[in-house]
Amino acid sequence: MNLKAKVTLIIIPLIVLPLLSLGLIAYYRLQDTSQQTIFDQINTLVNQVAINTKLTIQTATSNAHLFSVSRLVRNYMLADELDRYEVLNIPLLKLFKTYSDAYPDYYEIRILLKDGYEDARFSTEHSPNITEEEGETPYFLSLSQSESEIYTTVFKNPDNNEYAFLASHKLFIADVKQDLAEDREPKLRGYLLITIRLNFLKRQVLENRIGKTGFIFFANDQGEILFHPNENEVGKPVSDDLLQQISLDGNNTSVLETEYQQEPAFIQSRKLHKNLYLFVVLPEQELLAESQKLGMLVAAIMVLTIFLTVTLFFLLINFLIIKPIYALEHGAKEIGHGNLDVELSINTQDEIGTLASQFNEMAQGLKVAKARAESLTLTFQKFVPQQFLQRIAQEGIENIQLGEAQSEQLTILFADLRSFTTLSEALSPQQILDFVNDYFERMNHPIHGHNGFIDKFIGDAIMALFANPTIPKQARDSILAALAMQEAVRAYNKQRASEGSAPIAIGIGIHSGPAVIGTVGSKDRMDSTVLGDSVNVASRLEGLTKPYGAKIIISGETYQLVRELGDYLVRELDWVRVKGKSEPIHIFELYEGDSPEIRTLKRSSADHIYAGLVARQKKNWDEAIACFQQALEIHPGDLAARVHISQCEKLRHMALPTNWDGAIMLDYK
Repeated sequence: MNLKAKVTLIIIPLIVLPLLSLGLIAYYRLQDTSQQTIFDQINTLVNQVAINTKLTIQTATSNAHLFSVSRLVRNYMLADELDRYEVLNIPLLKLFKTYSDAYPDYYEIRILLKDGYEDARFSTEHSPNITEEEGETPYFLSLSQSESEIYTTVFKNPDNNEYAFLASHKLFIADVKQDLAEDREPKLRGYLLITIRLNFLKRQVLENRIGKTGFIFFANDQGEILFHPNENEVGKPVSDDLLQQISLDGNNTSVLETEYQQEPAFIQSRKLHKNLYLFVVLPEQELLAESQKLGMLVAAIMVLTIFLTVTLFFLLINFLIIKPIYALEHGAKEIGHGNLDVELSINTQDEIGTLASQFNEMAQGLKVAKARAESLTLTFQKFVPQQFLQRIAQEGIENIQLGEAQSEQLTILFADLRSFTTLSEALSPQQILDFVNDYFERMNHPIHGHNGFIDKFIGDAIMALFANPTIPKQARDSILAALAMQEAVRAYNKQRASEGSAPIAIGIGIHSGPAVIGTVGSKDRMDSTVLGDSVNVASRLEGLTKPYGAKIIISGETYQLVRELGDYLVRELDWVRVKGKSEPIHIFELYEGDSPEIRTLKRSSADHIYAGLVARQKKNWDEAIACFQQALEIHPGDLAARVHISQCEKLRHMALPTNWDGAIMLDYK
């Protein structure tokens, strides 16, 4: 055997066997990476669609609550039948139309009485009203028996025989003249119902794809397909085996290898609502086709390399196969670690270059999906303040649990518009909304500018929190914010005067104390909130600003915290008792924002007010009234002095306990 043959016999195994081994390794690595990439795309798509759908549902439930607390809805439900139909029905339907204009998919807004009678109905469609007596319909029986105030479901609308989403809110409304006077709980007056087109599901079915042949569809809990890329599949049932698999785990994150329409497929499902399921389907044939492409690529590289010289073999195998494979693997690991800025260099125009290009496209797609998720998170933070999330969602908003709570020392600020009803009577619904949002925007800056944050908007009222870890500083922040809010109101009134609009006024109450920050609600509907006596006290102090003629009232607890941090113009206003609390509360008026003339008068009369309170505690009524009269002589416009005189006249004729501490029961709201 000549040397050439020996070299050939030595070189051929050295080339062929390593290449075969390397080819197999490369094939399986690429196959696993490709499959895992597709599975990651499926999971990302499921999460994205789930977030979009749940956000739409959450928006609907929030709007159901928002619509239900409308003053017009309250007046409508409390009015007698004649006033409802002849006076309030048309304004109510106009209000509902504004809601529908803002949310075009809300095509039907109704009010049902508690027996199921349809009392008011607004619809953007010309569908017939099949029945006004809906007390025996399945969906009404379910929502009326639900313990939650808000009830949501996917149902078939009897008016047009189409599937729709229903968001309902129970209308618990108190009659001021009867219920509150007799200290009774608000009564269930009826239900506010929003019927929403499922276009947001249909759009997602049409817009979202996996690969070339993969698709998504939605079905209800009975297995009936609601939306499908193939219109012929709509209304057909999902197989019992598949429905049973997803029913075992509504939030399944794994991809099932099963059958769909008697063809092998990979399916991932997600329970989006109690009767709404999402399915993502990728035919197995598409995944096998990708594996075949990878096999052909590896085989081609091996065959080509065998015919090259040893030197070219090592150079080309490193440049064309090993290096790109490891780059792809490295890119996959980087994506697995959360780095979505990975971009592979495309040095060839062959299958590996195509794979690298597809990888880059996948990375870019994941980056876009992440940006959308982050955008949704920022949108979510507009409904729940970031300061709340830091306390109740330390592991991310996706891990928020019902009942998460944290107790801490807070300073609570309540602010409320004066005579809002009178102001809004001359405005259209849109003008009211524009006015309220303009007002809230002006109040937002002073609060956030002094390290506070708005917990919630309650009608035209604002509840803000100050949670500086240094407790005296959080109280000082609230004082500075309140003064800045009053200054903002004065600036706003100058603008309103130039526009020919009436001025506005606000009252502010501030209290410092322990409170609990947490989540309340149900598994389907949660909300962040602050609970505790401190919240109640702050709200009541705001209610006292009107009868006492004060712009800002702070509690003794808040005053004690800030008195060492600054010389604020404060006078002791009264001693009051909140229902359910034994200890009296000393309340103070912060009048630093008043005009210089008023500040001088209040400073001069402050000692007389305090002396009158001391005399009132001792039941020396004549002395107390005399002190308050002296204050009134100094400041004839002092409404607080007049209130004290009136109180003393009433108290002197009441049977008070011998150990009476001088505090009056807080009965203003």
